[in-house]
Amino acid sequence: LIVFVCCWFIRDRKEEYLFVMGDVRSFEDFPMYQNFESEVERLGGEPKVLEFEGKENSAINQIKMLDQEVTDNTVCIVVNASSNDSLSELLQQYQEEGIEVISCISEVSAESRMLHVGTVRQEVSGSLLMEAAARLSDEEGKFAILSGTPHSEFTTSLMMEIRYSYEKREYPQMIFSDVIFGYEDAYAAEEQIREYLTEVPDTKVLICLAEWMTEAACMAVEELGLKSQVAVVGIGSPDYLEEYLKDDELKLELFYCDMSSMGTKVAQLAFQMVQGTISGEVGEVVALDGETYEIAEDDGVTEGDQAGSELYLYETYERFQSVALAQ
Repeated sequence: LIVFVCCWFIRDRKEEYLFVMGDVRSFEDFPMYQNFESEVERLGGEPKVLEFEGKENSAINQIKMLDQEVTDNTVCIVVNASSNDSLSELLQQYQEEGIEVISCISEVSAESRMLHVGTVRQEVSGSLLMEAAARLSDEEGKFAILSGTPHSEFTTSLMMEIRYSYEKREYPQMIFSDVIFGYEDAYAAEEQIREYLTEVPDTKVLICLAEWMTEAACMAVEELGLKSQVAVVGIGSPDYLEEYLKDDELKLELFYCDMSSMGTKVAQLAFQMVQGTISGEVGEVVALDGETYEIAEDDGVTEGDQAGSELYLYETYERFQSVALAQ
């Protein structure tokens, strides 16, 4: 009887859809995770968003969480990977067990997932950020790139696209000065940025690749009284950074995607893959939240990777400017 009841309970449980967060669950991430959870529930599944508190060894933490949370009822894993290399073997194992694996925002190699889904393509993002930095600096002077963590494939790829745009010498009077890593802590990052701006006082623009780095840059510029001298170009939520957008002295240009819509669409994509409606193959047309997308071929994460498939949900960013720039 006990065995029968246990078997009935396991069979009656809903299928589980796991979303494994990246290095930090920032304000910008919340709408995505919340809508992923609500959409999975609406479609009849059981959502699990996995998060951790520690900032160190984030890939190791992701592996531990997966080991603890993946069950016989897990049908899909969506992973915003802290490290492609560290997670690769484990994700391949889950695929062999019949679990659909989708990488989200931060990409893993094609061998480790069925499909990659992102916001805006990095080559587009890099060009847009560099263009904004050039415009706000009158195409001359020093600039620095403020990244989040050196382990994120997304920020690394984005940084390389900015470097590529810079090296084409479209803005020959601009000088790339430094890269600063914040490691998911806005206040520690602010201190590093203040030290950098003190040492390189002729910096004209800070290009920020993560929301907390945009926040840290705004705090540092404000603290040093450099609002009129140093512009901030960054990715982030206009709601979270509202006080800086209202500033009539701070020069801030913000790039943002609708992350709540992102969460809904990722959930629908996961359900379609589990149900077999789509397989993640190049050329498939997918209907998500009333819009259609065609899955394209990607070039792989690193040299030697096999070609995989990808789906980017936004052609470009929404832009927001502070009062100082909008005047």
